[in-house]
Amino acid sequence: MGNSMSTQFEYKVSEKTLTELDITRKEFDFYWDTFVKYGKKYWVRKRYDENWYQVKRNGIDIPLTQNAVLNHLKGNYWIGKQMPGKTGFFVIDLDFDIDTSLNKRFNMVTEVFPNPLIIQSSASKGLHLYYFLENEEYTDRLSMALQNKLIKRNIKPEGGKIEIFPGNCGSLRLPFGKDSTIIDPDTFHTVGYTLEESFTIVNNHPKIKIETKPVKRYHTVSPFKNVSNQEINYILNNPIPKFGMRYKLQSQLVYHFLYVMRLPSTEVYQRIIKWYQIHDHISKDWINRPDFVKSQLRSSIRNLQNKIVIYKCNWDVELSFDDIEFIIKFTKNNDEKYGHYSYKLQRFVYSIFKFFKFYNKNELIIPFNTFVQFDGASIHTVKKLKQYCIDKELIILEKEHIVDVQGARYHLNYNYSDSNPVKSFEEGLMMLYSKSRIFKMYKRGTYEHIMEKVKVINNNSNNSNTV
Repeated sequence: MGNSMSTQFEYKVSEKTLTELDITRKEFDFYWDTFVKYGKKYWVRKRYDENWYQVKRNGIDIPLTQNAVLNHLKGNYWIGKQMPGKTGFFVIDLDFDIDTSLNKRFNMVTEVFPNPLIIQSSASKGLHLYYFLENEEYTDRLSMALQNKLIKRNIKPEGGKIEIFPGNCGSLRLPFGKDSTIIDPDTFHTVGYTLEESFTIVNNHPKIKIETKPVKRYHTVSPFKNVSNQEINYILNNPIPKFGMRYKLQSQLVYHFLYVMRLPSTEVYQRIIKWYQIHDHISKDWINRPDFVKSQLRSSIRNLQNKIVIYKCNWDVELSFDDIEFIIKFTKNNDEKYGHYSYKLQRFVYSIFKFFKFYNKNELIIPFNTFVQFDGASIHTVKKLKQYCIDKELIILEKEHIVDVQGARYHLNYNYSDSNPVKSFEEGLMMLYSKSRIFKMYKRGTYEHIMEKVKVINNNSNNSNTV
């Protein structure tokens, strides 16, 4: 079996559990490298009558550990795993149903992809058809190649019938947990192999090669800024005229409705779906894969929405001496000197001022992910920094949660000054106070960090002046 062991996670494996499962460390390493190695997002389910839940701690994804996988193999719970960026296998999931179409779907799929390793996924008797690759492939390329092969044979991937992993199947239950075993391809009966025997069969199963191509990436925002109202009306009143134009026209509509007209995302989605439905479009995707088109549309709306809220703010605005002085006084605490946290808070408030000034409004809807982009903030500190500003009534929470953009509405309780402008918080600090005064104001480590930033700012300024 394989002798390489992924070092992605360094958790110690329970030797006792390995003994209980009657497998060696080398055999478990093979299982990990084959089915688990890449990616860390996973879900757990303890009983059939329970829902899957994602494993997190304090809102942060917990990496999948080897001991968790051992518990899956013992049957303590099931683990479902998201497909990572690269993979050495793919799976076609055929769910069991009462209409007895499982055999028919199996025959259809195996005509396109013969000789799978058949694994019963659970007690529901659905089948997972495993195919192992000669070389690892990028999942987006592999997914597109698999879907194209099936569609050419008039086989439509469909939730609950034929699902592809990676593809329209978002996550996959790891094999060989409770009620999961290899199926005899001739009798379709469970064989009852031990884990050791199952791993050997996986290792010896023939590998295949799938030809993949790079997936073309589209940028939703920039190409469509100058589309006129007349052009938008023409698109809406006519079908897609030829193959290959669907995504471009859809993107133009998304941009116009969401960015130009500022419509809610739900209304944007409904308008575009209505456009799809009322015309006879020349589009392979819409004809053969409408669910894929709808999913892609939702993703395009979500991606553009994030770009508008987060990335449109380029911080190309200046504050003033008085603004900097206010920030320093606003963040003063009981300590004699400002420490590292106080400096983070100062930069965070500086970013808030720039953000509101950039949009020239006193009230804005700000998603959590936008706050994380502010100077001084991180996924771990942003809540504390934001709450300080709310407690001190610098920003006032007007409405807690706005579903459409997953954000809240805040009011800035501050009037900007028109005194001399500064380009950064550190520049304002240096122009307001001498180095010796700054040294007395801040703790040594924080002072040194500020001086390093000032040095970088000065070097960048000198370089721009010499170009």
